[in-house]
Amino acid sequence: MKIHSIALLLLSCVTTAGAVECNTETVVPIESSIEKLSVSGFEVANINRYSSATPGNKVVIKGYTSQPVVTIGTNGILTVSEGEPCGSSSSAFSYSISPLAIGLVVANAGFVSPLAGIATAFLTGVPFTSADGDDHGSITIDIYTDVDAIIHSDTGSMTCPPESFHFSHHPSVHGGYSGCVGEKYLLPCGQDAQGATDPSLYEKTPINWNGSECVDTGYTYEDRTFWVLWGDPLDKNELLTRTGLLPTVKFPVERGPYPSYTHGTDETVEMYDDASTAKAYAKDFLVYLGAITESEKSDWYVSMTEGAEQGIEILWASKALEIAQTTCNRDIYVLMEAPAYGYNNGEIAMWVNSKSSSFYNGAECTCYPD
Repeated sequence: MKIHSIALLLLSCVTTAGAVECNTETVVPIESSIEKLSVSGFEVANINRYSSATPGNKVVIKGYTSQPVVTIGTNGILTVSEGEPCGSSSSAFSYSISPLAIGLVVANAGFVSPLAGIATAFLTGVPFTSADGDDHGSITIDIYTDVDAIIHSDTGSMTCPPESFHFSHHPSVHGGYSGCVGEKYLLPCGQDAQGATDPSLYEKTPINWNGSECVDTGYTYEDRTFWVLWGDPLDKNELLTRTGLLPTVKFPVERGPYPSYTHGTDETVEMYDDASTAKAYAKDFLVYLGAITESEKSDWYVSMTEGAEQGIEILWASKALEIAQTTCNRDIYVLMEAPAYGYNNGEIAMWVNSKSSSFYNGAECTCYPD
């Protein structure tokens, strides 16, 4: 179980005597999720819970005929009680927010992942009680939670050097090390760990893991060895630093089979293809971009890929096929500037050769009439 201590927030509604002019809704910003919700003097029509589209947590109260008074107590209970009746003879209410030096302890059950940790008091069922007394109006309470903040709360995204992040190993792994680890291999210590499998490279990084502790090697940024190969090093630190954002992806988790799709087929006639609709929308998008016209859509095939690597391979294969269809050249090379990534040339050649019947075969070609 994780225990987080935050300062108590006392939010009070200040109203004038008699009827007050009420806003259509009352927005109460709060620093943390709440343990319980108690309502006095109102009938509650609905309690809705949402993921906040903007930073911060808040409670929004709507549909009242009397001014709601909101307080958060030391016991973690957010209380909504009835204030002065709404009218038009007085000025609107205002909020005063006073942080007091009293600790409010909010327990977060020990979930196994940051995503599961979203299910704190806000997104699971917040216990609700309605105090005894006459109801004077029906209200709707919308609870908004900054889910991104919860997801990132334990990541320590910006507390470690570039190409590293905060992580706690199992007690049986690296002695249960907890701290900054390399994004590669999750190797302990705040360094990128690229090339760590090559002792001659790894020993020239500023910090090494000797099996029990992080050791300063004496190397610095000026004289260390950098590993630049494939898709590494990564750019997480630069992305977060320059944008000031903590990107978060949220999506429904549903199990599914391996994808089944075809390459170079007509999506309007292909029956066994998961990607047929996606291909059709891709063509619509190309029309929108002006790349092709509506009447040209039937002249093109769309092939879906499983990532950037296959996308590049298809681009290379397309160009190689164009060369083979328009020239005598069959000895085709790709010129790349180092550092560069490697792709599956065998698969590319297979795709191109599957269209060998369309290759150019003029009498001037040395391969003629083969």
